[in-house]
Amino acid sequence: LLTLVVLVQNRRKDGQKGLVLSAQCQLVSVCGVVDDIMKGRVEGDRAFVWQSSGSVRSVICAADDQWNDEGPRLCVTHINGTKVTGSRPPPQVLNATRGILALNPGDYAIVHMQFRVGDGQEISRDWEALCRMRSFRLPAVAPWDGQSPASHELGATALLLSPPRSIGIRAFFDQDATLAYYREILEEGQRAFIESHYGVEQADAWERTCVEGYESAKRMLRLYKELNPLGFAAMVTHDQYTQSESARVSIIQDVDRETRSGRSIVKPGPVMCGAVELHRETYHTEM
Repeated sequence: LLTLVVLVQNRRKDGQKGLVLSAQCQLVSVCGVVDDIMKGRVEGDRAFVWQSSGSVRSVICAADDQWNDEGPRLCVTHINGTKVTGSRPPPQVLNATRGILALNPGDYAIVHMQFRVGDGQEISRDWEALCRMRSFRLPAVAPWDGQSPASHELGATALLLSPPRSIGIRAFFDQDATLAYYREILEEGQRAFIESHYGVEQADAWERTCVEGYESAKRMLRLYKELNPLGFAAMVTHDQYTQSESARVSIIQDVDRETRSGRSIVKPGPVMCGAVELHRETYHTEM
């Protein structure tokens, strides 16, 4: 997932409100094929191709939230510098789930939006994703006539399926600025990047975490080999994922040749597992 943090402000001089439709946001890529920026498909993906004036652009919408049927993966975090809480959102937030905002002149909002870019192997870093993007589109109605936000969303949906029109804000990515921001990590490595952007203390903390993680992984691998010399397929389930709850491991069956008869040679116990269930979805991995 590529996360964008967007600041949007009503700077009109006529005193009129503006309506922001965050759920309809889009990324326009320099690529002409959707597969060049989004590998594979999941339910709810909204991606298509524009053809206009001899140019072909791939367009992706905000990622669908699998745990929320009402809107995509976005969050309105601040209005005029004040953090937005779920219990008492400010009057500018008409619909927090869909990021529908009514901004008076001078009002500004910060919205976090996530887009599914890459597959975790290709285009797995922020700069790899950003360098493939041409522009960002955020539909807005200004001045807002007070008409139902839902009706404006329907109109925006139809327009967004066609090449760019004047339906709100369009911002182009500054590729030179992107490369300048990530220069250290590209040329000198991750430690140099962290030290340059966050300071020596944070870079030292990151380095310690890497060393500790490496040593921990070696210990777990050694324990796994001692307990399960022949290997197995494991599935870990959580009724509810919490920090205090231990995973319950159930052995499916050994995947080695000795167990083709169905006989399991691994007893349930404290084992290293290859999959966990988050939000009640189980992922199964063979170790």
